Amino acid sequence: MEIAEKIKRLRKRYDLTQGELGKLGGVSVQAVSSWEKGERSPKFGPIQDICRHFGIDANRFIDVTNDYYGQDEPGRDSSPAPMDPELERLLESLRTRPEMRMLFDLADNATAEDVRKAVAIIEALMREDGR
Repeated sequence: MEIAEKIKRLRKRYDLTQGELGKLGGVSVQAVSSWEKGERSPKFGPIQDICRHFGIDANRFIDVTNDYYGQDEPGRDSSPAPMDPELERLLESLRTRPEMRMLFDLADNATAEDVRKAVAIIEALMREDGR
């Protein structure tokens, strides 16, 4: 399977837009679109970032002789590693809850101390509401 098809299958498997996948790899929606169309080959860095996000070995993913989805050479396990259920839950929350994505985006550039303070504030609000 060509890399273009692998990228598209990965994106669709996790129900992401091209823009969302691009954000994971630090590239534009136009870059992802051109990868999926086979117009450009992705650089390894963005693919590595995307694969790391999903717990996938980037070297194995990018290997065009290995389709990574179970149709490569006999006896070789090519299925993606199972995702940690907690990670899967968090990814689903980020995908479906805009407010969680907003918190994640803000925390992405925050210091560890900023995050600790924000968590304390959120915990206090939840206690106040009896949650």
